[in-house]
Amino acid sequence: MLRGEKIGLISDIECVNIPSDVVRADSGKYGICISRDMSAKPFGITLNMIPKNIVLGVGSRKGAEFSALTSLVRQNLTEMQLTRVCEVATIDRKANEPCILRLCQELKVPLKIYTAEQLAEVKGSFSMSEFVQSTVGVDNVCERSASVGGNTLIIRKQAGCGVTLAAAERKVLIDFSRKQQ
Repeated sequence: MLRGEKIGLISDIECVNIPSDVVRADSGKYGICISRDMSAKPFGITLNMIPKNIVLGVGSRKGAEFSALTSLVRQNLTEMQLTRVCEVATIDRKANEPCILRLCQELKVPLKIYTAEQLAEVKGSFSMSEFVQSTVGVDNVCERSASVGGNTLIIRKQAGCGVTLAAAERKVLIDFSRKQQ
C-alpha cells in the first residue's frame, strides 16, 4: 500500500477478507486500529476507525424538555459512546416529539420509528411499566427500541423528568471485500 510496505491491523471487532498487504499486528510503523477506544495508538502512525454502532432507545412524555433528555444522555453515556451513536429509536407515537427530533439533529443521526406491535416482538428481558403499556400499547419503549434486531443492551432503562433512555450495541463485522454502495 504505502511504498510496498505492509500495513498493520489491530481490531477488537471481527474482521474478514483482510487484504494481503494488511497484516494483523499490535505494533509497527503504520497501522489501522479498529476499536471502541479512540485513544488507542498502537502504531507509529495510527489510523483509528471507531464503529458507529450504538443505538439510543428513547421515550418521553408529551412536551418533555430537550434539556431533560440531553441531561439523561450525558449522565449515562461517555463522550466516546456519544461519538459511536448511529441512530435514535422510539415508538411511532413519539415520532414528532420535539425533544427527540432535536436530539437526532444534535447527534446528526436518523430517527428510527417502530410500532407498538414491532416493539412487543423484540425478545429479551426488559423493564416493564403498566403505565407505558396502557398509554402506548407496549410495556417498555426505550429498551425495546434500542434492542430491535438483536442489539445488546449496554445501558438499561434510565428515567428522569419525563424522559427515558436505554442504549444498545449492534454487532459489527468489518468486511474488507464489501464494496460501499
